[in-house]
Amino acid sequence: MTVTNPGANAAAEGDRSRVRDGGRTRELVLEGAMAEFTAKGFAGARIDAVAERAGVNVRSIYQHFESKAALFDAVLGDSVRHRHEHLVEAMAGLLDGSGDPATLFPLFRGVLADNPGWVRLMAWKELSEDLDADVDDFFASDDRRRLYRDEIALLDAGHDRGHLPDGLDSDLLVLALTALAAFPWFVRPLTMLLTGQRPESPEFLARYDAFLHALGRAITGSTGGSAPVTTTDDPVDPRAHRRLRLLGRALDRAGLAGAYGHCSIRLDAHRFLVTPPHPLRVLTTQPGVVVALDGPLPDRVGPEVVLDRELYRRRPDVGTVCTLDAAPTGALPAAGGPAVLHGGDESPADPAGAAALAAALGARAVLVRPGHATVVAAADPAAALALAEEPGGAYGVDPARAQRLWEYRTFGDPEAEPIV
Repeated sequence: MTVTNPGANAAAEGDRSRVRDGGRTRELVLEGAMAEFTAKGFAGARIDAVAERAGVNVRSIYQHFESKAALFDAVLGDSVRHRHEHLVEAMAGLLDGSGDPATLFPLFRGVLADNPGWVRLMAWKELSEDLDADVDDFFASDDRRRLYRDEIALLDAGHDRGHLPDGLDSDLLVLALTALAAFPWFVRPLTMLLTGQRPESPEFLARYDAFLHALGRAITGSTGGSAPVTTTDDPVDPRAHRRLRLLGRALDRAGLAGAYGHCSIRLDAHRFLVTPPHPLRVLTTQPGVVVALDGPLPDRVGPEVVLDRELYRRRPDVGTVCTLDAAPTGALPAAGGPAVLHGGDESPADPAGAAALAAALGARAVLVRPGHATVVAAADPAAALALAEEPGGAYGVDPARAQRLWEYRTFGDPEAEPIV
């Protein structure tokens, strides 16, 4: 058993600090601010809480944003711009004659309402505008007007090519599509009363996108095939995506994830599902990323997922892998317990390093690396959460206790599974 070199730890911390400088710091702050504002609204959000979520200090935030109001405007402004730029690009592909115009309807939902908290914040911002204000005084008016004009122009071109029926004024169609996209989240209680489902749940999203596509076909007269935005060529049970998000947010609630943690769950003998490369705290309804046990990694995963893949390859008993941002202070494994202490500096992003770390873990469940990430390999998400909370425990995970802890850590989560 070896102990990590303190000098190497300091160098690693210096490298991380440099990564966080400049544009990366701004990106982390915006991600943390989005999570804080969507959780607590503008009035309840605190700058120190944003700093904690982002993994930066308060001074760093004020170096980029002069006030909470400026930060709020930047969060919404960046999000509006990115979403509508993506929407314009996707609309151009649909209305050039090669796509099905009916998919415009679920497309707007998928792009503009992928984050229910953001929908509520945007609605609050719109409703708080002065009723007597001029259009030039509205929030992000110049950027928004430019993007809306691009969307209207694309619909006008679609009319000219005969891809859209007469009588659908382009500006009013953009307004209607935007309303359809956001309304279930704006009136969340009504949605739940009518459907019995949370609007952010994968089950509701699948139903609603299929409904929007059918509505689009009825309105546009399209005879194209039914292919809502939520479907893929390689479908994954929506419950797997939800379980993965629940685990990620539970790890964050327990204070274990940090800004760089991630988790994954096995789908079958050939694939696993991993959280997207964002802090686990900001996960809303984003799907996980499917990774094959063989072949190159997808673009939308972090390089450290190489270790997850190595563990799934070597250990058929492993159904869940969690990588925590840093080893808990003083969390040393007990003799004969489920954890092993390892002081090497191997990188989980390097195939050779991942193989060495997997070998160091062996048949145990927790690899404790002082000064580096702790890795948990367990049969299921509940067991992984329990082991992450107590990596130095003298005993393995009792399934009943792990389930109790799972219910405790996921209580209040918008996607929490009902207790039966």
